[in-house]
Amino acid sequence: KAFGLGFAALAIGVKHWVFTLGAIAAIGEAGMGAGASAGTFLAFVVLAHGLQLAMLAVAFLAPARADALLARSSAALERHGRTLLAGVSLVFGAWFLMKGLDGLGVI
Repeated sequence: KAFGLGFAALAIGVKHWVFTLGAIAAIGEAGMGAGASAGTFLAFVVLAHGLQLAMLAVAFLAPARADALLARSSAALERHGRTLLAGVSLVFGAWFLMKGLDGLGVI
């Protein structure tokens, strides 16, 4: 049930679609070949989901240590979550602003 709910949340999550479609558009605009484009998109997926993949790997390979690591990670995110969110939002907001202004011919 948890897997199904997680998959459904990803499938209908607007944030994930925006970033994925933005990455596809940026890769398409780069004008690389099919192989390079596929490799770049694979790198995007791995980097975008690297933290989740790492946590799954730890939970699978060292389940006894996974609880402690998850607790420490959760505490760190609670302490620094707003700062991280502000930084990431600033970077992506500036990038989308520049892309939009460039598309409008302003810059």
